[in-house]
Amino acid sequence: MPGPIRQHRAQREAALPWSMSMKAAWYERNGPALAVIEVGEMPDPVPGRGEVLVRIRASAVNPSDVKSRAGLRSKMSVPRQIPHSDAAGEIVDVGADVPRSRIGERVWTWNAAYGRWNGTAAQLCTLPAEMAVPLPAMLDFAQGACLAIPLLTAHRCLFADGPPTGETVLVSGGAGVVGHYAVQLARWAGAQVIATVSGPQKAAHAAAAGAHAVINYRTEDVAARVAQLTGGAGVDRIIEVELGENLDMDLGMLRDQGVLVYYGSKTPAAQLPFFRSILKNVLIRPVLMYTITPAQRDQAIRDIGRWLADRGLAGADNPGGAVRDRPALPAGRHRRRPCLRRGRNQDRPRRRRHRLSWHRCRRTHQRSDCAAHCSIPAASMRPDRRAISCPLRRRSSVGML
Repeated sequence: MPGPIRQHRAQREAALPWSMSMKAAWYERNGPALAVIEVGEMPDPVPGRGEVLVRIRASAVNPSDVKSRAGLRSKMSVPRQIPHSDAAGEIVDVGADVPRSRIGERVWTWNAAYGRWNGTAAQLCTLPAEMAVPLPAMLDFAQGACLAIPLLTAHRCLFADGPPTGETVLVSGGAGVVGHYAVQLARWAGAQVIATVSGPQKAAHAAAAGAHAVINYRTEDVAARVAQLTGGAGVDRIIEVELGENLDMDLGMLRDQGVLVYYGSKTPAAQLPFFRSILKNVLIRPVLMYTITPAQRDQAIRDIGRWLADRGLAGADNPGGAVRDRPALPAGRHRRRPCLRRGRNQDRPRRRRHRLSWHRCRRTHQRSDCAAHCSIPAASMRPDRRAISCPLRRRSSVGML
């Protein structure tokens, strides 16, 4: 009679639509993607106490994922890292202390790779049950994978000091990932929204998200335009993607008691104009989603659920953002988030070899597309690690086919 461990493995193998070996992408040293990312098989993870096992349907790439893999922030603390924190999929198994009723639940995940070795660039991922949030029925998996870090960041930028109802909010980079969500959330909360962008296409994108006014900072004087729009009073809150370059201008656009919230800066040590800030009594608030408190995170998730139920997701097939990780990506031209999806045939039972493939919106990036449109010939790349720079629908990414 087989022992309990063998019985458990047999039950899991019968329940899951693949064998006991999953496919994943990982790296064991920091460096460029094409030099360090490997694709192969490893044993299926088993959920521990308080954990769930998620079958990953789509895994999104954040700028923080790219910086961590490149070693720009810190060096690796684990021997092997499966990247990516954001994903969407289905719960296929649960550990102790987690209701089995959650099996089969569609979920989106957050922080999967933060302080953990097993991120979501794999067919399966175990993570604490609270990090798997129910995915609304109106969203598909690709849309769900693009929610977590950028949407939670946008919420914290807007709601850290209470709802921005009745306020005038300036969103810097209103066509980017966080900015796109911030425009939608601010409009939902009852704020007047001004967005800055770098071109006419991005202006249309920000306006479609709900911005009342859009300023092209390449062709317009942002400070003068904000003064015109606010009657010289300034704005109540600024959500800033580039603190180092815009700090001085931002302080000039804030009204007294205003709030400057920032979540990014190319300049590591921005200089604070002391007298300008203290005379207006402004609050300067940094936001980093990885280290917010559980109470703040839970409130954000509840608000996001209400927002999705009330408004839906504007531009859900174009979540925004660019991960500039390759020389083939022209800076500033891409708004869409790279999203890794499972291949078409991966739900067929008892198949050991599966394919991870990149999608643009809802269209599969086929090999024929690579040959016809990509700047790097498919034949010149290793079969398990192929660089893609595709101008179709302004989507660029590095993926594994």
